[in-house]
Amino acid sequence: MLISLMEYAALHGRSARSVRQKAKTGGFRTARKIGHNWMVDADEPYSNNRHGSPDNIMRTRVCRQCGKEFQGGPRAWYCPECRENRRRECDRKWKQKKRAGMPTSRPLGSIGRCEICGAEYIVTSARQRYCPNCAKSAVAAVDRKQAMEHYEAAKETENPRRNERRRVKTKTCVICGKLFPADGTARNTCSSECAKKQRKEWQRKKNTKRRKQK
Repeated sequence: MLISLMEYAALHGRSARSVRQKAKTGGFRTARKIGHNWMVDADEPYSNNRHGSPDNIMRTRVCRQCGKEFQGGPRAWYCPECRENRRRECDRKWKQKKRAGMPTSRPLGSIGRCEICGAEYIVTSARQRYCPNCAKSAVAAVDRKQAMEHYEAAKETENPRRNERRRVKTKTCVICGKLFPADGTARNTCSSECAKKQRKEWQRKKNTKRRKQK
């Protein structure tokens, strides 16, 4: 049985705005737009695949230092034991520098040298490594490398679900409600006649709004 989006949202305890947005992006298999109103089957479950499966967030990782397997997120590089050892080693080196009177960090406002182009820059943070001209591209390169590593590791599980969500075979005409093949474009009308009616409706609404402003 087809019901309105308002009724479907109340039935599943969701906001009407979220349900409408999901219908517009093809998140429902039975959603149909009849005229200006969306209708969806009351028995269709509300699935939330916005971030994929939880297995893609917390899963088995391999420690870069000892090779031990552990449960962690996408940027968990070391197991809890190695992470604690690295923290202690960092604290030990910091205390050694402090006892020897060596600077533990660069003072803000001092002069640093870019690791890419060698240009001098004014230090604005303790971990700054690049000049303002190279910083954006350098950070983007690091993010790109990490993203590709995650993609190669998770593409066998993420790609099939992503492609299935994107594979929308038919659309519903917003004017007459007729189903038509999706061709990968953003058009939402089945024919040139319906597209012409849609443009007329847009113009009518604009004219009405313009008269109200006067």
